[in-house]
Amino acid sequence: MATAVVGANGKWSIVVTPQILGILEGVVGGNVTVEVKGNDVAGNPVDQTVGLKLDLTPPILSGISLFGDGLLNAVDATTNQLITGTATGAPLGSTVNVLIGGKTFTGVTLANGTFSIVLTPANLAQLPDGSLTATVTVTTPSGNTSSTTAGVKVGLTNLPTITLDPLLSGDGFLNKAESLVDQVISGKVTNLTSGTVNITVNGTPLTATINPNGTWSATLKAGLLSGLADGPLNINVSVTDAVGNTSSLPTILTTLTHNLPTITLGSLFGDGVLSVGDLLTSQLISGTTSNLAGGSLTLTLGSKIYTVPVGSGGAWSLSVSPLDLKALLDGNLTVGITAKDAAGNPASASGILSVVTHALPTLTIGSIFGDGGLNIGDLVSAQVISGTSTNAQGSQLTVTLGGKSYLTTVGNDGSWSISVPKTDLSLLGDGNLGVNVSLTNPIGNTTSAGGSLNVITHLPTVGISSGIFGDGILNIAESGVSQLLTGTVTSALPGAKVVVTVGTVDYQATVNANGTWSLNLTSTQLKSLTDGSLHIGVKVTDVVGNTNSTGVDVGIKLSQPLLGLNVVTLPSLGDLLLGGKLLVITGTSKNLQNGAALHVSLLNDTLAADTTVDSNGNWSASLGLTLNLLQLLLLNKVVNLSAHDSAGNGVIVNVGLDGHIIDVTPTSAPAPAMMMAMSIDDVAASHSGSQDHLSQSLSTSSLDDSATASTSGTFTIGGVTIDLADGTHNSGASVTGSTGSDKVHVTDAGFTHIDGGAGTDTLVLDGSNLNLDLTSLGLKVEHIEIFDLGKAGNNAITLDLKEALNVTDKPQDDLLIKGSIGDRVNLVHGQGDIWDVSGQREVNGVTYDVYHNSSTGSSTLGDVLIQQGLHVNLM
Repeated sequence: MATAVVGANGKWSIVVTPQILGILEGVVGGNVTVEVKGNDVAGNPVDQTVGLKLDLTPPILSGISLFGDGLLNAVDATTNQLITGTATGAPLGSTVNVLIGGKTFTGVTLANGTFSIVLTPANLAQLPDGSLTATVTVTTPSGNTSSTTAGVKVGLTNLPTITLDPLLSGDGFLNKAESLVDQVISGKVTNLTSGTVNITVNGTPLTATINPNGTWSATLKAGLLSGLADGPLNINVSVTDAVGNTSSLPTILTTLTHNLPTITLGSLFGDGVLSVGDLLTSQLISGTTSNLAGGSLTLTLGSKIYTVPVGSGGAWSLSVSPLDLKALLDGNLTVGITAKDAAGNPASASGILSVVTHALPTLTIGSIFGDGGLNIGDLVSAQVISGTSTNAQGSQLTVTLGGKSYLTTVGNDGSWSISVPKTDLSLLGDGNLGVNVSLTNPIGNTTSAGGSLNVITHLPTVGISSGIFGDGILNIAESGVSQLLTGTVTSALPGAKVVVTVGTVDYQATVNANGTWSLNLTSTQLKSLTDGSLHIGVKVTDVVGNTNSTGVDVGIKLSQPLLGLNVVTLPSLGDLLLGGKLLVITGTSKNLQNGAALHVSLLNDTLAADTTVDSNGNWSASLGLTLNLLQLLLLNKVVNLSAHDSAGNGVIVNVGLDGHIIDVTPTSAPAPAMMMAMSIDDVAASHSGSQDHLSQSLSTSSLDDSATASTSGTFTIGGVTIDLADGTHNSGASVTGSTGSDKVHVTDAGFTHIDGGAGTDTLVLDGSNLNLDLTSLGLKVEHIEIFDLGKAGNNAITLDLKEALNVTDKPQDDLLIKGSIGDRVNLVHGQGDIWDVSGQREVNGVTYDVYHNSSTGSSTLGDVLIQQGLHVNLM
């Protein structure tokens, strides 16, 4: 209890002493009734009670949060920030004051005692950097207060920054070389003297420590760099200070470590050679690239350096001017090309250029009008002078002829030519004219050459002497010796050539200085001619090609006349006694013209008659016969026949009255061998019947035209014997062999058929002066592989290709001919073929020449093996 005195103004007060407070504190809190009693001066009492709410427990502050994390950075300061906390025991609406940075910010508590005070960016911007202490005071409505402090770090002005030193080479690229070694990434940080720099390289994290001076660095390992794919290289560096202010610097580079550039150099100037002709125009060096499109190359040629742009497709080319080309020295030059891509990756290529521009040119005249001459025929068209050169391609060349000059350009291959028009040709006079050629090549070197042109613009003449073969007809005798053809030439010397065409064969004649010509036709050449009309042409050609010709027709008659006698039947004595009797003798002929004279003689011309051959070759003569003559004919049954053809070829035949030929003698030429008898129709009669026989002889020519045969050869009538392989023997006019190897012996021509049979069979001529003519006998002799001409040394065999193929068992069988020295082999040629020696072969120790016929080509069919030492006539 306390007392107070009312003042004059009616107010009063008492002092609540500590004693009273202590009492109240014991109460703690709640509603307390306060009773006031008083008396006025009159003693009138007054009594009043009032309620008093007693609150003596102060609020408690906790959970104070300044800006969420006690940090305030520049980013935070751009938005409203909160100061929050809890005032336990503070009723709703209690006042909360926060003193920070010299400024107070006020808020109120919520029912749960929490409070939140908003500082706007404007409020925050006023806060100084550094560590600040905020004083938080809460005052309840009852006046209880409570205070606490909280710290906050503020960084709003001195913000950190980060810089990056130039990366790699500073060109913004990572190239191949840089990726193979460790690289340093470095920079500097401001407003920080410690801490960590965070680095990412295409997502790969790295860190660096900030030095006290703010610098930092880290190593980018080669393993990391070389593993990066080509393309963007993202590098980011960042730093954060104590309050969370962050500075970052992203950088985008380009990685080029895999798709590296390449350069391809094409063929230098087309062929790798710089020749004189190339100096006339600019020359191109070109090529391609990869991964260098849009860039440029550096090309070094000689002492000069060129910058060459690369096209969008990677192709490039450089045109080198003639002036630059001429400055290049002869020899092998290296053409070098280098380039770098945007990342600095290098590429290069090189080539060798052979320079041959300074060598001296050469000049050759190859052809002046083809043959160095100008003839009449050449005047109708333009003529060409041509040649070659070296080190002169593209040079202008001058040809001077007859006072006129002609210009041309040397080709790329060094060749050149000019055409002289026919109007200029007609102005050239006869004689040797000089042809001069000169040039200056593009480098300035000169050369020249000279030649001559022989001009002859009139025709030569040629003649052939009359009296060829004496009478213009070649007969057998004349063909047995060489014949000389002669003539003259004019306006063709010197250097004229005369070609004589005999039939279809050309021969080169000898031209003499006196204007005559001659050609010696050998017997072999003459005997190869065919009966009938033959044209001999003569052509002369002068030294420049002017030609003229003439010719003459001659006759050829080389077929030996043949005479045959039909069997003569003598009249009986009774017939003769009954009256006079004419003896009619008839016969046949071959190779005699119609009307040819024929003489028939008996008994040494005691009986004789002259007659003529009809168009069929038949003849007939009638002779008067007396008894005495008949008696003589019974003792001497020989008829002598003689005739000559139109060419002078003659024949004398002694023949028996039975038609068998005894001997034949050509009268105008040596008879090389006696022919075997044959009938006109080539059909053999039986050995006992009568036969019509025709004498036949052949002219032969040896290879050396020196051998002559006997003209008196005869043969006797005998038989044929065959020694069979089984040891038995047969004889007769017709014989046939066995399947073994048989031997047939022939002593005369009186056989009708010889068949050697199978096996390797031999036919031996055992007689003397026998000529086995297989070309006439045909199938009368067959299946024989070996012909032995015997030991007489005067026998002969005649055959052609047909018989060589058919007389053996098979065409592919070897046909072998042997004999003694003096024996002859007559090989008859056909139309257009010849026999010739193709080699030698040894059989049982004996050497044989192999004769081959040209008509069989390379085949050996028809080859004839002839023993060396026998005389071979090619007919």
